[in-house]
Amino acid sequence: MVTHRAAEPVERLTWDEICARYPDQWVVLADIARINRTDFAFTGAEVIATFTERKAATPTMKDLHAANRRSVACFFTGKLIKGDVDPLWHSRP
Repeated sequence: MVTHRAAEPVERLTWDEICARYPDQWVVLADIARINRTDFAFTGAEVIATFTERKAATPTMKDLHAANRRSVACFFTGKLIKGDVDPLWHSRP
């Protein structure tokens, strides 16, 4: 028997909310509502996954690109120490 259920509402978080909820983690975001195309600032985004290591996010990012999700990005929510990797790894639509 097939049952039809409404889709779960997607929780959209601001950057400050993401940092508070997922401290010192790499977060994969999708459907980012950017304020403009040149700045980091955004009004909300869907958190798809979190990782302690950036490299672990790669398969998730590839899946999101393959699914043509809009505005996909991976950011670090903590402070990077000198010599660490670039904190931003993203793609724009």
